[in-house]
Amino acid sequence: MMSQINLYSGILLRIEGRVLRYERRDKLGRCVFVDMGTEAPQVFKEDELLRLTYERKAYRISGSEELAISESRVSKKPNLDTLIVDAALRARTCRRIEYVQAWDRSGEPTCTRDVLASIILTTAERIRDALPPRPGTVQGWIAQWLESGKDPLSLIDGIRNRGVRGPKGETRPEREVQRIVEELYLSAEAHNPVLVRDTIDAYFQRHNEVTGSTWKVPSLSTVRRRLAKLNRYDVMAAREGVAAADRKFQPTGLGAETTRPLERVELDLLKTDIIVVDEDKNPIDRPVIVLAIDHYSRMPLGFSIGFDQSVAAVMACIRNCIYPKTYIKDEFPDLNGTWPAWGLGENYVVDLGSQLLSDSFIQMMVMLRSNVIYAPLLSPNEKAVVERFFGTVTRDLIEHLPGRTFADFYKRGKEKVPEMQPVVTIEELRYLVHRWVVEYYIKKSHITLGCSPLEKWEEGIRKYPIAPLPNPDFISNALSLTAYRRLHDYGIEYKKILYNGVIVGEIRADPAFNDRGAATIKIDPTDLGSIQVYHPGKQAFFRLEQTLGSRRTFDARGVAVWQQDMALKLMDARKNHYKESGLARAHADLHAYVRENLVIKDRTVRRAKALYRSGKFQPGEPPVVDAIESQLAISAVFHDVELENDIGASFDDAEEGGLPLAPPTPAGKTTKRRKRPLKAIEAPVIQTPQVQLPPPQISPVSVDKAEAIRARMAAAGITARGGNVKEP
Repeated sequence: MMSQINLYSGILLRIEGRVLRYERRDKLGRCVFVDMGTEAPQVFKEDELLRLTYERKAYRISGSEELAISESRVSKKPNLDTLIVDAALRARTCRRIEYVQAWDRSGEPTCTRDVLASIILTTAERIRDALPPRPGTVQGWIAQWLESGKDPLSLIDGIRNRGVRGPKGETRPEREVQRIVEELYLSAEAHNPVLVRDTIDAYFQRHNEVTGSTWKVPSLSTVRRRLAKLNRYDVMAAREGVAAADRKFQPTGLGAETTRPLERVELDLLKTDIIVVDEDKNPIDRPVIVLAIDHYSRMPLGFSIGFDQSVAAVMACIRNCIYPKTYIKDEFPDLNGTWPAWGLGENYVVDLGSQLLSDSFIQMMVMLRSNVIYAPLLSPNEKAVVERFFGTVTRDLIEHLPGRTFADFYKRGKEKVPEMQPVVTIEELRYLVHRWVVEYYIKKSHITLGCSPLEKWEEGIRKYPIAPLPNPDFISNALSLTAYRRLHDYGIEYKKILYNGVIVGEIRADPAFNDRGAATIKIDPTDLGSIQVYHPGKQAFFRLEQTLGSRRTFDARGVAVWQQDMALKLMDARKNHYKESGLARAHADLHAYVRENLVIKDRTVRRAKALYRSGKFQPGEPPVVDAIESQLAISAVFHDVELENDIGASFDDAEEGGLPLAPPTPAGKTTKRRKRPLKAIEAPVIQTPQVQLPPPQISPVSVDKAEAIRARMAAAGITARGGNVKEP
C-alpha cells in the first residue's frame, strides 16, 4: 500500500500535545516515533495519523518552535523501551551481552587481549557470529559494563550520550541573546549593534544579581560577529517584510514576453519632483505625468500632464495614445522628428490605484475591447518597463530643469528653495517632454532591444499593421466618466446642470428600465454641454443636451468638470450672493478672477487657478461678464485702488512733514511701489530734489486720474481701506 504521508527521519510532530520525533517504519509499515520528553517509543498506524490530522491533533512543528526544541538538546539515543520495537538494536545489544558475560563466566581476573582471544572464538562458534569483534572492542564493552555496575542496558548503542552534555543551563544565555537580537535588531526599527549589546549587558547583570548566576556578558565585537553571520534575506524579511526581501534577493526572471506592438501596454502615474508656475511665475504645484508605454518596442504611446490624479487624467492619457500625433507639426514646428505611436492596446497593465479600479476606467476598457491586467501590490517588476521609463525621464530630463524639489528634503543640501528659482510653466513642461521624447528617447539605442524604440516600432508595424480606429463618437463615449443618476420628468441633473430630451421619456416608458433604479450616464470631462444616457431597451447610449431657459441656467458648452466643481464650491461658500444669479455669475466671476494677475500667496488657490485656467482653451467658452461692470469682479480695479492708496499715502506724509514711504529717487527714474509693474494704470513719476526733501509734487493729471478712480469705485459701490478692497 502506498504511503500517503511523507515522513523523513528527524521530522518533529506534535501529536495529542506530545512532541514526537519520527525514526522509521517497522516491518508492518507502522510509523515509529520517539517521545522527545521521555525517550519512549510511540507507534502509530498511518490511518490513525490521518485521523489525528483531520481532528487537528497532529501537525508538523516548524519555525521558532522547532528551533527551540532542537536547541534543548534532548537525547536522540535509544533506551530499554526502544529495544522492544527495534529488532536490529536488540540483536546488537544481545550480541555484546553474550561476549561480556562469557568473559565474566570464565573467571579470568584480567581482560588482556590474549585472554579475550580464546573467549571470543568460543563465543562466536556458540552464537554463530560470522564477524566476531576484536579483543580491543570487547575490552571497551567490558569497561562500560563494569562502570555501570554490570547493567546490561549500558551496552545499548549510544546509551552513554543521553541527556544534556556539558554544564546545565548553558543554552539559556544563548536563547536570551537570540531573543534580544530578534526584538531589537531583527525589527522594523533596525537598532544598531551597540544598543543590542547594551541591552544584553543590562539583562545579564540584572539576572546575575537576582539569581546569583554568572552569565558572561558578550563583548561588542562578539555581538557584531554574531549579527554579521545572520542571513541578509532573513534580516530584510524581518525588517521590511518578505515581499521586500524577495524583490531584493530573489531572481526576477525574464518578465513578460511580447511578439508585436500594442500587445502589452503598461500605464502608470508619476508625481514629478519639480515645481511649475503660472504665467506670472507664481509657484503652483508638482505636476503629475500619466504615461503609457508599449512593452514590445519601449515606445511611449502617449501621456498627459496636469495636477489631477483622477480617472479623468488617465482618460486624457489614453486619448493621447489612441490618436496619431499629427498635432506636433502645428503646435511644435521646431521639433526635429515625428512621433509615430498610436493605436488601441490589447492589454493594459496597471497597478491598484483607486482611479484604475473605478467603474469609469473599467467600462472604458470594456468599450475599447481591451483587457486590464492588475499588477499585484508591491510588485513593480510586473510593470518594470514603465517604472524604468519614469526613472529615465527623471534622470535625463526632470533633474536638469530648474525648480526641482527632490523626493527627500535632505538631498537638497544648500541649494535654493525651488519657489525662489526661475521655473517652467506647465505648457513649457509639456513642450520639453515632447521634445525629449521625439528628439532623444525614441532615437536612442535601447540596451535591451539592441536598437532604438523607433526602429523596433517600425519593424513591428511592418509585420503587424495597426488596425483602424472605431467611430470617433464611440471613442469619445468610451473616454467619458461614468455616473448613475435618477430619471425625473424634468430630466437628469448632474452637478447642478439639467439635461432633458425625448429620449428620457422613452427610457422611462421602456419596460426594460427599472424606474426605481438609476440610469447610466457618460460625461465628457472636458465638456458639460451634453451627456450620454444609456437606453436599456435599445442597448445603446444616446446624446442628451443641456436644458436651457431657466434664469439660473447657463450655457455649459466647453465647461470642464473641474471648472464646474470650482463654481459649485464658490456658490456654496457665498450662498446669499448667488441665490438669483446662479452658476452663470459664479463662472463669470471665476473667469474674471483667473484673468487677473495678482500675486497669490496661497498655493492651493494658485493650483485651483491653474486648473480653472486650463479650461479656457476649450471650445464654446461660456460668456464672461465684463470685469469692470461685474460687482464681484473686483480684481480688475485692484491695481487702480492700490495706486490710489499709494498716492493718498504720499499726500498724507507730505502734509505731516514726514518722509515719503520710498527713499529719494534720482532724476529720470520711476519710484517702484510694487515688485511687479502695474498693468491697469502706470504709476506717475515723482521727481525729488537731491539736496532737500520737500513734499512730493503731484501733477494735476495724476490728481484728476485719482479722482476718476474714486468716482468709478463709488459708482460700483466698492470702498478701499488700508490698501485692501472691501465689498459692500
